[in-house]
Amino acid sequence: MNLIMTTKVTITAYNGFLIIETREPELAHEDWHQTALGCIICNTDTSLGISKEALVLLEEVKAGTDDLGDVIWFQSDNAGPTFTWAGTPKTIYHPSEIEGNVDYNPSKFIEDKAFVEVENIISAGAKTTIEEIQQQTLDDSPEG
Repeated sequence: MNLIMTTKVTITAYNGFLIIETREPELAHEDWHQTALGCIICNTDTSLGISKEALVLLEEVKAGTDDLGDVIWFQSDNAGPTFTWAGTPKTIYHPSEIEGNVDYNPSKFIEDKAFVEVENIISAGAKTTIEEIQQQTLDDSPEG
């Protein structure tokens, strides 16, 4: 069974990039909220799908030095395990270019299976965007 369709948000990986995609962000969902700073998915044990490939990349993200980070995964007192990210409902990150908050440590949530494991299915749009980023990086390099 493809569990991607049962989760509001999925995190997958392609060519070393994390892809965070919100399914139908225009539709309300009790566990998903968009703010001026980014997006929040609560109850990640049922509402957040993550592929095995993306789990590896999430563990590569380094903790930052303050309470805010590009990604944060924490235990909320009233909303269960909660994942937040700075950005739009559909965001692409390279793990080396972002940081978590000061307490960022996804290992506990991974060990506790505080997410739904999904297949690493990548949308055509995400693939194209990542390939364009990689091509631009090559074009901008001294050898390019």
